[in-house]
Amino acid sequence: MDADEIKEGFICPMCLKDLRSASILQKHFEESHSDDKDTLRQIRGMFGKAKRKIMDKIDSSDTDGIITGSEDDVSEGLVTRGVDPFLWDHQEFGTSRSRFREFRERRDAEIDRFVVETNKILIRLEKLLRSGVHVLDSPALPARQGRKSLERSLVPWIADSEVKFCHLCKKQFNVARRRHHCRLCGGIMCGKCSVFVSVTFSVSILKLDQVGSQSLPNKSKGRAKDDSDEAGIRTCQACMDCLERYDKQEKEKKTKPTVVQLYEKMKSCMAEAETLQPVYKKMADSINLGEIQYDLEEAAHIRAKLLKMYESVDIVSKKIAALGTQDEKPPSHHTLKLQKGIRAYATGYLQENMFTLPNLPSVEKVYKLQQDRASSLARKAAEEKAQRERAMQERLQATKLRQHKRQGSGDLKRNEPSGKPMNVQQSSPGSIQGTGWGPVPVTQGSSPDPMLQQIDIIKSYLRQAKEQRKLDEVEMLERNLMELEEEYMRQHQGR
Repeated sequence: MDADEIKEGFICPMCLKDLRSASILQKHFEESHSDDKDTLRQIRGMFGKAKRKIMDKIDSSDTDGIITGSEDDVSEGLVTRGVDPFLWDHQEFGTSRSRFREFRERRDAEIDRFVVETNKILIRLEKLLRSGVHVLDSPALPARQGRKSLERSLVPWIADSEVKFCHLCKKQFNVARRRHHCRLCGGIMCGKCSVFVSVTFSVSILKLDQVGSQSLPNKSKGRAKDDSDEAGIRTCQACMDCLERYDKQEKEKKTKPTVVQLYEKMKSCMAEAETLQPVYKKMADSINLGEIQYDLEEAAHIRAKLLKMYESVDIVSKKIAALGTQDEKPPSHHTLKLQKGIRAYATGYLQENMFTLPNLPSVEKVYKLQQDRASSLARKAAEEKAQRERAMQERLQATKLRQHKRQGSGDLKRNEPSGKPMNVQQSSPGSIQGTGWGPVPVTQGSSPDPMLQQIDIIKSYLRQAKEQRKLDEVEMLERNLMELEEEYMRQHQGR
């Protein structure tokens, strides 16, 4: 055989025989060339990969270079053959074509078909009900004989000779397996494949006046002995599916989906928690500082209420995340993504709000904090009082010093010779040129309260400063007077 000859078929890589089929090739290689395990493993992997491609179960990301062995050779490890996929040349994206318009047209046509079929079924159902057809669970409708002929006149039936087999179970009709017509579309099926629509359900879906309760459709299957004994309207499964789908859509218009109801409940819990959280934080900070403005029991009650709201948020969000996952038909990918997003939002909300709530101290610690705060306030008040007393004493001493200086300057003036001209101008009471201004001391009031006496003295000083237009002194005296009056009012209110 020439080196450049290309053969095709199931060729043995060792003896180059064409064995016609894959099973014969594998059996031949296991019997004749069992010593070469690497080649045997490669053949098995090649056949397994081809089978997976045929069954459409191979992933598009798999590469031709990875070849897996059988279960007997798993312990020996995987053998990688071929070219490294990272060395392949880059392949450009080929020509693409959008099928969205075709899909939308097909979908619109399907919706139109469903609407037309549903409306036709509803119209025929109403005609059957209003015609007075006798059914056992319809006490509000009049009874009437000759039901089959009347139903055939309202809905065209397919001829019995045209249908030989039931289109649902694919079984042939005979003497034992009778033909039954759908009263809504006229199709033919066997008795076991037919269902019955109760008049109660029919009246409710058509929004007609019906005496009695509205029950679900009676889906009792089976062949009746006579059409007059049927407890409802016989129909096929396709018409029944249309009616149930229409009823479900009508109910969904009136009721909110479960995920929406749960989400609204979760948001209401969040809104209530957001109104309580600032109040609780303010109370907790005040209690931790030792203030007596808020009660510890009230703060603990609000905290328990907040934690209950956060627990409700957590439970509802978990219900939303697990909604429909255990059903036979799970929700769509977008619905699951939405539910997971709501759960992630609730988790972030709890981490930001619940885990950052300040803790409340115990009763003993609250008592200790209040004592420490009371002693701190008392110490601070004593320091401020001592500071004010020192400032007042300094002002009194300065006033006395200025008075002595004025008296000394007056004695010097009286001792000057009468012939010497007067260089110092006559100054008004309470002012001395070159030495600054000082108020003239006044006698203390008759009030026995020393605080009121100090207030009267400051008022007299303030009056003198205003007369002399000493604006800086006026501002300082007004501030001192205000502090004295506040302290006096605080002392009297505390008694």
